[in-house]
Amino acid sequence: MMKHLIHKRISIFSIIAFITVLALSVLAFSLPNRLTAKASSYQYFDEISAILPTENGLIVADESELKLLSDTSEKTLPLAGVASLTQGNDTVFALANGKIYSLDFENSTFSLVADNGAGNALFTVATDTALYTALENEIRAYSYSDFSFVSHPITEEISGLAFFGGEVVYSVQNGYRSSVYKLADGSIVVDRLPFYSGLSSDGENLYALNRSGTLLLLSSVDAKEVLTKSVFVTAYYPTKTSVYYATDRGEIFVLKDGESTLLYASDSDEKGFYSSPVNASSRFSKAYVCDYLNDRVAVINNDDI
Repeated sequence: MMKHLIHKRISIFSIIAFITVLALSVLAFSLPNRLTAKASSYQYFDEISAILPTENGLIVADESELKLLSDTSEKTLPLAGVASLTQGNDTVFALANGKIYSLDFENSTFSLVADNGAGNALFTVATDTALYTALENEIRAYSYSDFSFVSHPITEEISGLAFFGGEVVYSVQNGYRSSVYKLADGSIVVDRLPFYSGLSSDGENLYALNRSGTLLLLSSVDAKEVLTKSVFVTAYYPTKTSVYYATDRGEIFVLKDGESTLLYASDSDEKGFYSSPVNASSRFSKAYVCDYLNDRVAVINNDDI
């Protein structure tokens, strides 16, 4: 009698397992067959904080390190806490924990060039003549020759810094709206538009982020244009021809001619790493992974492992 019950239970479990695999198979065939374990272009990013396109590749800063990514190579620097990246005087600079570093990926080194106790500095921008850094109520213009600085006190709390129209401009927040002023004479550039932070420029256009992480083009003193939807942008960098931006899911896109193209992914539902996988099974030379936070079942062939 006991042996009969054991065999019966084994048979029931086998049937349940078969039905589970069959259900996964049906669900997988009804979903896009997106291979995440071996995507053609993916990286693991831990909360991207800054990006910078250069002639040698794309520099990406996350919470733990810096990466220089190109089609042919990948290089890293162990510099954590980078809040801003900029390039000037033929040098790439990183602002990390209030300190300014010059970066040399070729020799895998970075060097401290300015400290001065600027622990709350979050924004930096380079021009042909100086490197500007914004603190809470001060903008410092550092000389490239000896990194001495000239201080520009600002009465309001600074929320962004950019080089626009041949001049350094900065933003201040007024409740849910922000205004942009010229550093040289304090004249207004953009007045009380609903953006929050992340002021930047390609030299001719101003960009910013709103509270929802949406990338905006500030097209005039009283208007804005929405450039991204359904993503939360954590970092971006505009050039003359395109805008590179990163999301809170570790994705990096390039926006050009109104179209966003995915360059790299971390744990996204496009391609990349899994996001909290909770179960897996196999059937007929295929593996099925329940990728929980990506809301999908990923299908992997034996040849892809």
